[in-house]
Order: sequence, then structure tokens, then C-alpha cells
Amino acid sequence: MKKRLTSYTFDASEQTVTHADFSDITLEGIQMIINTTDQIIIYNFADTAKGGTLSTDTLTLEYDTTSMSDTDKLMILVEDGTTTQTIAGTVDLGATDNAVLDTIDAVLDTINAKLVTGTDIGDVTINNSTGAAAVNIQDGGNTITVDGTVSANATLSAETTKVIGTVRTASGGIASGSIASGAIASGAVASGAVASGAFASGSIATGAIVDMLADDAAFTPATSRIMPAGYFADEASTDSVTEGDIGAARMTLDRKVLVNPQPHTQGGLLVGNFTSGDGHTALTATAQVIKASAGQVYGWYIMNPNGVTIYVHIYNVAAASVTVGTTTALMNIAIPAGSAANIIGTQGITFDTAMSCAATTTGGGNTAPSTALEVMIFYY
Repeated sequence: MKKRLTSYTFDASEQTVTHADFSDITLEGIQMIINTTDQIIIYNFADTAKGGTLSTDTLTLEYDTTSMSDTDKLMILVEDGTTTQTIAGTVDLGATDNAVLDTIDAVLDTINAKLVTGTDIGDVTINNSTGAAAVNIQDGGNTITVDGTVSANATLSAETTKVIGTVRTASGGIASGSIASGAIASGAVASGAVASGAFASGSIATGAIVDMLADDAAFTPATSRIMPAGYFADEASTDSVTEGDIGAARMTLDRKVLVNPQPHTQGGLLVGNFTSGDGHTALTATAQVIKASAGQVYGWYIMNPNGVTIYVHIYNVAAASVTVGTTTALMNIAIPAGSAANIIGTQGITFDTAMSCAATTTGGGNTAPSTALEVMIFYY
């Protein structure tokens, strides 16, 4: 089988390639070497013009590599000597091998005879005291009758619980004390929670019973586990709930989540105020700070009182680093003379460094307008 070698040393001026694995193979075992940087084959066992000589762990190339660089990337393919061969037909075993197989066959015949339906195989003792894996009993969908008492562990382990078939209990259900105090926390199984059909076939499958997290508990990625949220397809005939009810979130038939934004006193947009109002400075050719870090612009209100078109530039650069007329703006908004523009959206425009703005008389210049602009930027 072929394999690719890495961690080599390439000396282009000396026309040599050195690798520790070369010591363990013959020259014929080196299949091909390709300079992937220059896209040139520099060794090919089937090309007399691209051969070489092997000395211990160093291959000296016949191909002239003196114009190449020692840092060029090479792909080295060799035959590693480990092959798998498929055999078609009959393989003859020796007398010893046949005797072993005959013994195994006789043991299996004895086991099969004991497993015939209705055959009593007597008492079976299972010794699990050494801490080996648990013994699983597969009843094929039937019931298993247990004589005597079955004791449950005092606490439930963190390992996955696997339920196979049906466990029937005598009158009285689970006897007092069989599930120790604290194993199922107070309120964990609420009245009616385990109703008829609540645990349907397969609902307690491997991994389905997971750790429960308390409200506002810390979550550790790749360790903590939660149940995924479910959504209710609710388009044609919407279903309402009453006060105090619980319910699933709504989605469309093509799995888009239905959301109705509601006003709230927290979490709204921020306003960058560049107007002539008290405490603010109207926008001119000096860059002003919208936000000193990354964020998103959701909209703006811009009023141009001048008699010519003015350009508002919004930069993905901190204001202190902006050279108006030189620094490239992420957005350039032209406001006609004596006009105003306003827009606000639900999706923001990303600025991954910072947000700042300025106004000039041309799209790429640095001349300040005669009268500063009244500007408000809505951002987050």
C-alpha cells in the first residue's frame, strides 16, 4: 500500500531529499516525489530521467532542483510494505486447526440443545463480583418473572439507563424504600407526569434520559446536556393558549420560526446623536465616534440644510484613526440639497472593528459642508 511521508528535509541546491523512513525501504520502494509548490515531478521510479540514488536516509535526485527553494512543499509517496490480499477459493487448514474447530463445534451443539424452547437448563449462577459489565437480559418482548426481592441502587448513576422489554411489578407498584430518599428528587415526578402512554415505546432509549439543569445554572459546552426545543406548525388555523398555560413555539410549514416582536424597556437600539442639540455636535468633516468597538448599524436620520448634495461617510474604523478624504468608508450616503433621509431595519449592517462618521461636499474629498448636518445613527 502507498503512504505519504512528511517531516522531510529538502536541499534544492544539493538535489537531495532526506527522511528517516528511507532507511527502512529500498530505492524501488520510493514511488514518486512531487514539488507541489512548483507542480513538478522531481522523482519517478518509472522515469529514467527522474531517478536517483539512495544512501541510508538520503535520496540524491537526478533531476536538477537547483532553481527550486528548500522550503518548497513536497509530496513523497512510498510503498509501505503492508498489503492486504483477498483470497478466493478454499484455504486448507492443518490437522491441529481442524481439531480446534471440531471442539468448538461440539460445544456449540451442546449449547444449542440446552436453548431449545421449553428445556429446563437448571439454575444459573452469575458472578459479577469482579466489577465486570452489567448483565443484560433480552426477553424478546415477553415478561420475566422474578422470585424474591429485587433491590435498586440507593442512587441513580450518571450512566445511561437502558430499558429492554417490560418490567412488571406486583400490587403496590414500587415498594416503599426501594428507591432511596433523594434518588428521585422531590417534585421531579409530578402528579400525572407519568400518565398512561407518557413513556411510549422507545421514548426511554439510549441517551434519552439526560442530566437536568436548574434554572440559571451554568452550562458547559460539550458536557452539559439539555432537551432540544420543539416547535408547533401553526399557519392555517392558529391555536391560542389561555393565561397560565404552557405551549410550544410556532413555526411555518417549511420550518421558519414565527416571531412577533414586542416592545421592551431593555435590549433596544442605541442612538448616535450628531445634531446641534444641547450637548451634541452636528456632523461635519471631522470624524465622530458612533461606537468605539464592533457593532451593527440598523438605520439613520440625516438632514442636509445645504444648497448642494452632501455625502455622509460611515467608517469601519475608530474615529481617532480616520483621515477624512483618505480612509475608505464602508458606507457613503449622498443626501441631496435641502433634503432628509431616514431608514431603520430589523437586520443590522456589521462593522467588525468600530463605527465612526463624517460629512463632506464630495464622495471622496475632505471639504466640510458650509452648514453641519443633523444626523442620528441607530446602532447596537
